[in-house]
Amino acid sequence: FHPMKDHAGFLRAAVAVAQTRPEARFLLLGREVYPDNPALSGIIPPELMKRFVFVGEREDVDRCMAAMDLLATSSAWGEAFPNVLGEAMAMGLPCVATAVGDSAEIVADTGRVVAPADQAALTDALLELVSLPDPERRALGRAARIRVIKNFSRKQVVERYTRLYRSMEKMAG
Repeated sequence: FHPMKDHAGFLRAAVAVAQTRPEARFLLLGREVYPDNPALSGIIPPELMKRFVFVGEREDVDRCMAAMDLLATSSAWGEAFPNVLGEAMAMGLPCVATAVGDSAEIVADTGRVVAPADQAALTDALLELVSLPDPERRALGRAARIRVIKNFSRKQVVERYTRLYRSMEKMAG
């Protein structure tokens, strides 16, 4: 729980989605991400609170992601390469992310990317993916998995760094 992650912006968007889509449920993970955190729970109307599951910090994030239809990040600043996007995409989840750090490059056309702190755009992107028929959403998830493996696997990253170091050696000498 940190202002950089803009949990409040995410929750406002999620509440708007919940008011439109009665089947929508939200799983929130992270240190200090609990329903008794007034900065979080105060945003959710009491009648919707049962649709928000706060689990705090977890070691079994892969199991949590397996229960999701999509993943959303709402960071306002300070991200570089959000590992959670790569992890979710590797598990076949389409993602909604704010355009902070490398998020737009990571997600590309396999999910949705919106401007940071743009609650309306975040709401629209979440609604768009939630409203997709299951086969279309799963197809986006498969594309996300392919993208992250093709572009961000350990092998790909090592090859990129090797090329970078070799080009620097050539420049130096």
